[in-house]
Amino acid sequence: HEGIVLKLSLDQRKGSIVVEQGNEVAAPQTVHLSGNLQIRRSPGFWVQLRSLTIRCAKQYVRRGTGIALDVTILLSGGLVVGILRSFKQELRDTPSNMCLSSTVLGVLCSVAALGSLGGAEIALQNRELRAGVGGVNVTAYFLSKTLLLGLDNLFFPLFFLSSYYNFVYTNMPFLFFWSRLVLIAWSTSGMGMFASASLAPASALLCAVLLPLVTGVFLGGVDPPMSEMDTGMWVIAQTSFARWSTEYLTTLELSQEPDHDEIRINKIYDYFDYKESNQNLASIMLLILGLLWRLLAYLFLEAKSMKSGVRSFSNVFGSLAKVLFKRSYNEKETEPIDMVL
Repeated sequence: HEGIVLKLSLDQRKGSIVVEQGNEVAAPQTVHLSGNLQIRRSPGFWVQLRSLTIRCAKQYVRRGTGIALDVTILLSGGLVVGILRSFKQELRDTPSNMCLSSTVLGVLCSVAALGSLGGAEIALQNRELRAGVGGVNVTAYFLSKTLLLGLDNLFFPLFFLSSYYNFVYTNMPFLFFWSRLVLIAWSTSGMGMFASASLAPASALLCAVLLPLVTGVFLGGVDPPMSEMDTGMWVIAQTSFARWSTEYLTTLELSQEPDHDEIRINKIYDYFDYKESNQNLASIMLLILGLLWRLLAYLFLEAKSMKSGVRSFSNVFGSLAKVLFKRSYNEKETEPIDMVL
């Protein structure tokens, strides 16, 4: 009837909708429309992680053409580097050869990692990560992508080394060499994840190429060597994956040379400031650098999931600050609605 006002509100404790109807004559009364109304909730973290991982695995299998292209590029890159290195087989050339191998593999792994959080994934992020209540958990989404990218970290160095290994003289067995290259793939793929999470696709591709290339060529500790760097450049070089991978692979290679080459090997160590005792430290640093790049990518992804999003570097730090202090919630309160029938 005209003039009757219905006041609807959500009773979260009882899980029901409460309707208060009243006019000038009748007193307000409460009517339960449903005694078993469920409030919309996001699935738990582990449920989302399992579902998202399965979805990522299906996407990984379906991109057959992309995998074939990646494998072809890796085989070609290893072939080119192997041919170039075959002309320089002296002991003194070992650091530069290892730096070249690490840098090329790093660039390829960084570019290949762009697809994990960029490209077609951007539309999904805009639709699902910003959904608020009932949306996708950012941490579960990011971990699912990281888990599937781990397959690339395992197999990409294998394809690269399969064409590279036969052109060079090395003391390291194939599987031993491959297990060390996996650390390089882990470290540099984090750069690609960071670029795809923080930049537009065109800029992300440029960043994914330049980051490992610049840090490998100029901060690899070969030219100039670590022993000739000033204090500032030496400190910056510690953040380069190539600085640690070059020392790691060089000391592993030279440590297996005959004893009569010890004097020549010690001269190389002194010139480049390498130590065999740093092998464990180098492997740990490669793991840490990969984790740091992934942490930055995760923070940018969290900032994107906020309603305002990240439109430029000028407001990214403010968005990241909100991420650190924002309140997490799974339920959404509904304010009363007044309707006149």
